[in-house]
Amino acid sequence: MSYPTIPGHIQTWKHNPVVNGLTAQTIIDLAPKTVFDFGAGDGFYGKLIKHLLPETHITGVEINQQYIDDWQLDTIYAQIICADIRLCMADIPPADLAIFGDVLEHIEYSEFMEVLTLASTKFKHIIINSPVGFQSQEHPVQSEIHRCGITRASFENFKVIGYEEFCGGAMFFCLISGTNQD
Repeated sequence: MSYPTIPGHIQTWKHNPVVNGLTAQTIIDLAPKTVFDFGAGDGFYGKLIKHLLPETHITGVEINQQYIDDWQLDTIYAQIICADIRLCMADIPPADLAIFGDVLEHIEYSEFMEVLTLASTKFKHIIINSPVGFQSQEHPVQSEIHRCGITRASFENFKVIGYEEFCGGAMFFCLISGTNQD
């Protein structure tokens, strides 16, 4: 399958272009009006959605204030929230789409399940891009350390409508249908 080309000014070294092609096509197909990008990081998904669907309202959630400042996330997102997804998910309003791009592996597995379970009640769809299984990553920034491994079996209690592995099984894309279909 051929995916949309991601312009060079959007694609960054932190994001796998193979996985992101499917993510971009999925975003186009879903055509969300409201999106939450959890773990906004360098703003890749915010920039991608602005490029693909300029009218979409995008909120970024990032735990690291330094990333918000360094990447000027307030210029990319309609709203930027500096918060830990484990603590703020209960206060997040319903929306069309949640993106967890390379973020859920940074919390403990039980916390990942709690966050995803709650997110599935708030969002029509959820996109998750992550390494397959536990892949060790030490980092000077504590929120960047890998703490859990996620596999296809992790989603057995969710309505998975798309799952694909990339890079020889090192990365995955997962699309979940949430229970909030209003």
